[in-house]
Amino acid sequence: MALELVAEIALLAVTVLLAILTVELKKLVHAIVVFCGFGVTIGLLFLLLEAPYVAVFQFSIYAGAITALLLAAEAIVKSGEESE
Repeated sequence: MALELVAEIALLAVTVLLAILTVELKKLVHAIVVFCGFGVTIGLLFLLLEAPYVAVFQFSIYAGAITALLLAAEAIVKSGEESE
């Protein structure tokens, strides 16, 4: 039980740090990558809370699909700026 509590507190600290970094980073690509790490840590917290289905959706949708969508949108915006 104590080891699980330590892991949960460590994951919560990393989650808060990644959330702050996501907002504070100046480069958009770096912020998106950190946002993906934030989604992964939230998924790990769901696993610790014994909610595997929620964790799978968190990993696949939030950390996977949304991150890919943001990276694609950023690439499209960059290519549009270069053509002008």
